[in-house]
Amino acid sequence: MRALLGFAKRFGVVPAVLALASFNPPHASAATGKYVKFDPAGSTGTLPVGINDMGSVAGYYSDSGLNNHGFLRTSGGAITPFDPVSALDTQVTGINDKDSIVGYYEDSNKVTRGFVRSASGRIKTFDVSGAAATFASAINAKGAITGYSVDVNALSSGFLRSADGMITTFSVQGDNGILPVSINSSDEITGDFLDAKGDHGFVRTADGTLTAFDVPGAVGTQPKGINNKGSITGSYFDDNGSAHGFVLDVSGAFATFDPADAIETYPLSIDKRGWVTGTYQDIHAMERGFIRRPDGRITTFKVPGSPYGTWAESINEHGAVAGFYSDDNGDHGFIRN
Repeated sequence: MRALLGFAKRFGVVPAVLALASFNPPHASAATGKYVKFDPAGSTGTLPVGINDMGSVAGYYSDSGLNNHGFLRTSGGAITPFDPVSALDTQVTGINDKDSIVGYYEDSNKVTRGFVRSASGRIKTFDVSGAAATFASAINAKGAITGYSVDVNALSSGFLRSADGMITTFSVQGDNGILPVSINSSDEITGDFLDAKGDHGFVRTADGTLTAFDVPGAVGTQPKGINNKGSITGSYFDDNGSAHGFVLDVSGAFATFDPADAIETYPLSIDKRGWVTGTYQDIHAMERGFIRRPDGRITTFKVPGSPYGTWAESINEHGAVAGFYSDDNGDHGFIRN
């Protein structure tokens, strides 16, 4: 079974810099919902990573040779696999409302490069100048892309690639690696960076202003999503190394949360309404999905018929969640409506 992106934890002492609103919200009972299960033809493991407001899902899947390929599943259920030319391994990281898909791939020379695929199926590849590897992380409605590049010394720098292909790189002074993961319609970018004190969150505005932040009292902060209003969600880590969820609103106030029976919480996506989805591990060490409403109410769920875990990856404005679940035959995609 696949471990969630971002499960790796890096610890240190993190100063608290913003206001905290911590509370125990009411929790809804586990809800069944309506589920659609799917796999691309020939898949031995299906890993959806994004669902847009039109209901299209993007992700990647493994074949019998353990090679990864991208896919697009339309709202009507049609699944189209794809790879950049000469790709040995394709990893999809995001989709926008125009069905443009972003990700990265390893080419025949074992070099990692970024790509963007249009709704028509045309794939453009790109590299950050001078980089040893380029990883595209997310795409917004305008076609702007964020991600990071790695140099020969294995240090990462962030980048913003505009819709016309112009690339601007950025970093944090004194950091040991920056990982942008999400971009909204205003070209605001969030992610985390590592320094001698540990992991910190950041938000970068369209004019290039970069502000670091930490959940108060945390020893590590890892944002995972930013919505069009500028609200951010992600995980923070306590003194015991346990992960908990947070939402940072545009006023600078934090709300921290966990599902009622959680021992680890990993939010991954926040929609324009402020609804959050992600995965948590319960007291029985089982992974389950959750949806958190802006008022703090949390609904937890597990894909019916799955003996193992459920991983929720992305939520759209209609409340549909895409992710994957595991059974004895591997990982499979789902949409929860």
